[in-house]
Amino acid sequence: MTEQELQIPRPARHRRGARGAPAQRRTGRPVRQAHARGTADATEPAEAAEQFTALLIGPMEARSRMGTREVGDTELRQVTRAAVRTFLQAFSPAPAP
Repeated sequence: MTEQELQIPRPARHRRGARGAPAQRRTGRPVRQAHARGTADATEPAEAAEQFTALLIGPMEARSRMGTREVGDTELRQVTRAAVRTFLQAFSPAPAP
């Protein structure tokens, strides 16, 4: 699976009170599609989407000091790239022997 295949929507600015459910819905569909194509090894796409969301929200909560500080676009992109890299490493199918 590649970053382009995952087709993660551009995240909105992190704001206080933003929670995982809407983000999970946005990420769940690309994860399910990647699983159907065989480019993601996510037998539970909803769980994989939840984990991806956590990879985004955790660092953003810390960087925004729990929503009390606005996070700039550069920082947001850094967190997003790191989350995508981690997600792809975790859920890319194993290479064929």
